[in-house]
Amino acid sequence: MANEEKANLDLMDIATAIGRILDPLKPVFQAIDKVAQSVAPVAEAITPLIVGFARYSKFMDDVRPTGWLPVHTLSIEFVEQWSNDTSLLEAKIGEFYRNNWESIRQEFEDNLDSYQIADETRSTFLEALAVHESGHYRCVCCVLFPAIERELRFAANEISTGSMASNKKVKGFANRGSLEEMLPGEAHSWILFGRLVGHLYDDVNVGNIAQYEIDDVPNRHAALHGTIAYSRFKHSVNMLVMADYVFKVVSSRARAGSS
Repeated sequence: MANEEKANLDLMDIATAIGRILDPLKPVFQAIDKVAQSVAPVAEAITPLIVGFARYSKFMDDVRPTGWLPVHTLSIEFVEQWSNDTSLLEAKIGEFYRNNWESIRQEFEDNLDSYQIADETRSTFLEALAVHESGHYRCVCCVLFPAIERELRFAANEISTGSMASNKKVKGFANRGSLEEMLPGEAHSWILFGRLVGHLYDDVNVGNIAQYEIDDVPNRHAALHGTIAYSRFKHSVNMLVMADYVFKVVSSRARAGSS
C-alpha cells in the first residue's frame, strides 16, 4: 500500500514538473491555435486550386504519350475517361477530332478573327484548313511553317527591308517569350507551350533524327529540309493546333506592345 502511494506521489510530482515546463509555453500554443484558425479558411480556399493543378498535371501526363496536341475543347473530363490505356486514349482523341471537326474548325476561324496577325497569315491558315479537309495532309506543314516563322519574326521585330531573321533568332524568340504573355492558364496550353520552346524549332540531324521520326508533332527543320515527311492526319491536325497557339502567343505580345 505504501509503495502504491509513493508511486502515485511520484506521478503527481512528474505531472507537476511537466506542468511547470509547459506553463510558459501556453501563450505559444494559443498563438499557434489562432494561426491555425486564421489559416484554415485560406487552406479551404486553395484546396480546389491544388486539386485543379493535380488534374492539369495528370491531363498532361496522359495526353503527351498519345502524340496528339490538344485543342481547347478537348476537355480534362474526356481524357480522364480513357486515361488508364494510352493506346485507347490515342484512338479516342483521333475519333474526337474526326467527329467534332466542324466545331473545331469554327473555333480556329473564330480565333483568327480575334488575333492581331497579318492578313496574309490569316489567309494562309484558312487555306491550310481547306487543304487539310481535302486530305492533302503533307501540304499543311509546308504551308504553315513559313507563316508561323513570318509572325515570329514580326513579333521579334526582326523583319526589315532586305533583311530576314535567321532560324536561330526565331527560335530565340520562342524561348525568351515573357512569362506573362506565354505561360498558359489551362492544361492544354501547357503542352503546346512545351512544344513551342522544346520541339518546334529544334535542329534535326543524323544523331537525333530517330526520335523525331517517331514524334507526331512536326518539326520545322525536318519539314522544310525534307528530312521527315509529315503526311498523316495526325501530323496535319497537330500542325494546325500548333500554328493556332503560336498566333495566339504573338497576338498577345502585339496587344501588350500596343497598350
